[in-house]
Amino acid sequence: MKVQTMVLALAAAFAAAPAGAQDVTVKEDKPGLLAKATITAAVATATAQARVPKGKIVAAEIEEEKGKLIFSFDIKTTGKSGI
Repeated sequence: MKVQTMVLALAAAFAAAPAGAQDVTVKEDKPGLLAKATITAAVATATAQARVPKGKIVAAEIEEEKGKLIFSFDIKTTGKSGI
């Protein structure tokens, strides 16, 4: 049930994402992780961009931690140090 709720929340965030969302290449920690993911890299990227609309995604990765797939994004915001 929680997975369905998360998928719906991410789908809603993707629909609300700005039309100019970045095209980012997601690096796989191990080959085949993107194929196993229930959420596409495009949806995950759009969700990350929607959470930090003024930021620029500088790196993206998918990895497996404790049996779960995790998308990670490094986002740089103008006027702020670090990511």
